[in-house]
Amino acid sequence: MIEITQTANIRFSDVTNWMDQHALPFWATTGYDADRQVCRESLALDGSINDPGFRRIRALARQVYVYSHAEMLDWNGPAAAIAETTLDFMTRHGWQGPDKGWASRLDDNGRVIDGTPDLYDQAFALFALAWRFRATGETAYLDLADQTLDFITDKMRAPDGLGYLEQVPPTSDERCQNPHMHLVEALIVLAHCRRSTRYLELATTIVDLYEFRIVDSDSGALREIFGPGWNVLASEAGQITEPGHQFEWVWILNEYEKAGGRKVDALTDKLFKFAASHGLAPETGLTYDQVLDNGQVAKGSFRSWPQTETLKALLAMGERTGKFELNRIAQVVDNVFQYYLAHKPIGTWIDQLNSGREPTSTYIPSTTLYHIYLAFAELRRLEPAIRSQTS
Repeated sequence: MIEITQTANIRFSDVTNWMDQHALPFWATTGYDADRQVCRESLALDGSINDPGFRRIRALARQVYVYSHAEMLDWNGPAAAIAETTLDFMTRHGWQGPDKGWASRLDDNGRVIDGTPDLYDQAFALFALAWRFRATGETAYLDLADQTLDFITDKMRAPDGLGYLEQVPPTSDERCQNPHMHLVEALIVLAHCRRSTRYLELATTIVDLYEFRIVDSDSGALREIFGPGWNVLASEAGQITEPGHQFEWVWILNEYEKAGGRKVDALTDKLFKFAASHGLAPETGLTYDQVLDNGQVAKGSFRSWPQTETLKALLAMGERTGKFELNRIAQVVDNVFQYYLAHKPIGTWIDQLNSGREPTSTYIPSTTLYHIYLAFAELRRLEPAIRSQTS
């Protein structure tokens, strides 16, 4: 790790300016379909409108989160209107009822293209509903969240009791860690919304699954895909880890403990150590897309979101220990601006770089804003604590 110094120049003002003056206004105008009153799925690489003909529930839910959080941070713009209308579109067209859960994909007018309940989509619907409640205090959002959670626990629980099915009906016997991670993320937010032990208890069962079965107890490697019963696959696909997800879990586990969950220091440290040891390009500090469970680089490209999850992990570790790695935080923020946010129009991004750090993106996915906004919001929240370390 880079040694902590008192000279790191963390770009707090640039972060706030990019969020409030550029990204939020851009995605509330060009990134918003005013005719249908719903956020767009993506834009063309030059920032022009080029709808792909579908809207994913997960993409809409992420934008509901962004503008709900912006409303809570008193952004001087139409945050409430963007979040409310997008969630209304999402609910009217995407909620299929307590026996079918949320659809996966809609067309531009809201007709269901794919009604398959996917755990990833259910998790982000929960996340959006929880954040909308936090912004408004309207209990109807929590009521729908509870119906969604009932659907997950009643209809999607794995037959062996180890987590939840990725889709119903299942199309494969492979198990995936990623949607379970986001389900924990949503449950933590819900735990802050309503005085009920249900959310944290469910989150704990998944955290236990990770600590005692999914995360490699020796190396700390978090494999992405498993066989039945969360058994390790013999194929190379079963050896793939994503450092961005390992860093994301570090932040989620810190939030879990803060919400009243059990202590998970050992798990957090293992995840962080593996990702920090094997997941970072030595010349830049950029986070790789994929490495194998033995630490070998499997995919040396660099998407944007692993960089923001690295930032969140560094912030979480600093909050947990009381000592922030200032130079590393500054480096990650610099990387995000240099390699991804320098794109024009300002408020948009390059989503993918190849191993030579050359842009390979062909469009601008709206889903990336969730990653950037949450990481930058965490940096803003912890700015006083970080500054106090340098004083």
